[in-house]
Amino acid sequence: MAVTVAQSRPELADALVELFATESRREPPDGPVLDAILLMVNAALEAIGIDAENGDPDAIARVATLRAGVLDLAQEEAFDTRALVSLAGAFSAARLDLGDALHHHLAARLDAAGPEASVPGGPEALIGHLTELAAEAGDVFIYAAQLRDLIAAVPSAQRGPFAVATFAPDVEILREAVLAWLFESAADTRAAVVALLGDAVRSGQVSGTMLRRLIMARTWLPEGERPAVDAVIAAARSRGVSVEPLAPAKVQTVYATGVDGAGAQSLFILVREGRRYAVAAILVKAEHGIRDAWVQHGGTRRDAESLLAQVAEQVGLLPSGIGYAETVMAHALAVNAASGELPPFGLLDVVESAGIATLRPQDADIPALVDSLCAALPTRWLGPEGDAPLLASSGSWPNIYPFVSSWFEDDPAVAAALTGRTRITAKAVSDVLDRVFEVRRARWAERMAWIALAMKEAPGGVDWAAFAVTARALLAGRPLRDIPIMTAIARLSAEVAIRRGRERARP
Repeated sequence: MAVTVAQSRPELADALVELFATESRREPPDGPVLDAILLMVNAALEAIGIDAENGDPDAIARVATLRAGVLDLAQEEAFDTRALVSLAGAFSAARLDLGDALHHHLAARLDAAGPEASVPGGPEALIGHLTELAAEAGDVFIYAAQLRDLIAAVPSAQRGPFAVATFAPDVEILREAVLAWLFESAADTRAAVVALLGDAVRSGQVSGTMLRRLIMARTWLPEGERPAVDAVIAAARSRGVSVEPLAPAKVQTVYATGVDGAGAQSLFILVREGRRYAVAAILVKAEHGIRDAWVQHGGTRRDAESLLAQVAEQVGLLPSGIGYAETVMAHALAVNAASGELPPFGLLDVVESAGIATLRPQDADIPALVDSLCAALPTRWLGPEGDAPLLASSGSWPNIYPFVSSWFEDDPAVAAALTGRTRITAKAVSDVLDRVFEVRRARWAERMAWIALAMKEAPGGVDWAAFAVTARALLAGRPLRDIPIMTAIARLSAEVAIRRGRERARP
């Protein structure tokens, strides 16, 4: 219950952080209480992080305020050092940057406190500690995700040396997990790990599984770094390392959420693994690429279907196909490359579980995609009069598809279009259409094109034609008022902006 409240009321994050600081200084500290507060902090930060990444100006401001507040508390030594490390992990899990000042403060605290602050027993116990963590995880991808949060307090400049220091070739999960460092944001960390892999090849410490994953992921890395990775691959092959083959995947079903108003979409792939089932999932975002990827292995079919049913109840799911999943992931990887944000290590688990042999960045040409979709429709549906029924049907989407409830814009451009307005009128909606959405046609056409393709890829796919035709009309410059869904989106955008303005005006 408390975690749910924290998720729904992220404004409590400041108070929760202060409470966490207070409890961390108690002598002796109450571990269960600290863990409970940290769970609530995690929930609040996660909610803030999602809103901030989606461009919510209030969330962005809240992040800055929260970061400054944590720094003030840290400088006042309100936190025990280990508690500050835990809080840094919470920031990392929510994809919130600590900021340079807080990173530097934490690094200084760790240097002053010594190794006992983060790893009981000092450096000599580090490998043992990580070995225990790996044994508990039982899976290289679960372990890597846990390690990511564990090292959140480690400054980026020290992560390369940390990766090298924690390479344990005799412990399978620790050895295989070294590849996770290739997905770190800092180029010097990635370079240090590639050099380490070169040494590992010469020592016979690179396995066939590691080689397979290097080959798969090489095009996901920045182009300038690929020659060094290629050299490691070539060296491994020259030493007789054979690529460990994957067992054939048995994909059962593929589902996609709709593309929400922030351009985010999740894909779910149900795979049979012997007598058990796995659910592989990825999250893509329009301006970031692949943001999250994970696989839940070892469940029963009932477990998998229960998980998918929960998602369907919350946001709705569209049946699709593996071809759609591959197309989306390839496009998202191209977005990753353009944004400079690397995909998560867990993407390897997803593609292996789904039996995808190769996956390379491939930017989708959205106008060409729309043309190919519409080419499959009867020509009589595509003229200025023939497409009218399909365009008109878009007005009913808010009543059919749950994801359409998130279709609105929430940024300063909408607020500027509504300056001085305190209620929704036809003129207000018209101003938002003309001043905001007229220049964002391509953005909304892309979202509708992806939904159309997802629906079309489903066995016996239906209902995709209206989304394809609407995308075509947007790209062709049809008046926005001829497209009912655009008026609905503009109205919802105006409602959100005016409500937000009222909330800010409250004393």
